[in-house]
Amino acid sequence: RYSLQSRGLGDVYKRQVLISDPVWQADDYRIRSVAARALAVSGNIRAADFLIPRLQDDHPQVRWTAASALGRLGDTRAVQPLSALLADRHSEVRRQAVLSLGLLDARAMRAEVAQLAREDASDRVRRAAAQVRDALR
Repeated sequence: RYSLQSRGLGDVYKRQVLISDPVWQADDYRIRSVAARALAVSGNIRAADFLIPRLQDDHPQVRWTAASALGRLGDTRAVQPLSALLADRHSEVRRQAVLSLGLLDARAMRAEVAQLAREDASDRVRRAAAQVRDALR
């Protein structure tokens, strides 16, 4: 079973994850993903500044986690970077991006969200986009 303990990181949820923390350079996407989640709940006022670049990570789970964290943080600077994920090739990344745009009350993105609700290949993405579209009215 995969364990952060086995990687020598301790319990990443119980400590402040720092921007300069070596976990961000980890080859294992799971470590980067857990660190992004931990940063979001750490209270670090620079969390969004660091999470926004994670939206371009090579691994979809890291992008998904960063999108989720940014929606929960409520920092509207994330609206434009999140909107770029609406075209991500992974449906769960698109779904989380649209849900986070809803949490950010991104009314400027209504047209893009409505298009996703009509045209996305994934039923889960279309349902999430329809829910957000209705909430942004």
